[in-house]
Amino acid sequence: MKDIIKYEYNIFNIFKGLFLILFLPLMLVVSSLTQN
Repeated sequence: MKDIIKYEYNIFNIFKGLFLILFLPLMLVVSSLTQN
């Protein structure tokens, strides 16, 4: 049971990392576009 929780936790961390990598540049682009 603990192995399944650990596996899901690793997947969650990977998705969180991908989300940050994709989302932060997108926010920067949107903020720069809205300022102009």
